[in-house]
Amino acid sequence: MVSVTQVLAQFPELELVQWQLRDPKKAKQVSEEAKRIGSVTDQLIQEDCRGKVVIPPGNTTPEMACWQGWLKFKIDHPDFLPSITGIQQELVVGDYVGHPDFRLLHMPANRHGICDLKCASQIRPSHWTQVAAYSWLWNPESNVDFLAILRLDKTTGSYEYVELTSPDEIDYEVQIWLNYKALYEHRQRVAERSRTMREDAVLYEP
Repeated sequence: MVSVTQVLAQFPELELVQWQLRDPKKAKQVSEEAKRIGSVTDQLIQEDCRGKVVIPPGNTTPEMACWQGWLKFKIDHPDFLPSITGIQQELVVGDYVGHPDFRLLHMPANRHGICDLKCASQIRPSHWTQVAAYSWLWNPESNVDFLAILRLDKTTGSYEYVELTSPDEIDYEVQIWLNYKALYEHRQRVAERSRTMREDAVLYEP
């Protein structure tokens, strides 16, 4: 199985690549720390959504800032938790798999959507592609009513919640995902063809 994140990792955004090239060692450290913070925060919020008792992280940690952002979000959006119909559910289409943070059903309008958590300083274009990929995995034939991102700031303890509700915008993001998917599959075919040619060259070497 190939995950959505595996596919998107093959096509990093230009500014991210430039940053990584300027200081590869620091970029690696920052990336690993960001993954750790995201993993810890995701786990805390998942436990909270499932009604478990959560022990908050230390007062000065980035995880605590994200947690504070989550608590503020819950106060401002009391209907969010009751609208959750799935947490980190596995979605599969063919060889592709994804685990969106939340599947949602907003009532009384009966609006279905996907929401992903991000511990980040800003919402990036790739974040929308990822959420769109999850919506495609949920139902390849029919787009959802909305895509959403809940960004928790690692330094300020604030949050940003944004929904895409325009069918045209949602269709556009889904098409971007399908383009990345096609490019990924092309790369895999090229790599396999190259491997086969190398093996054939060794096999038939005089």
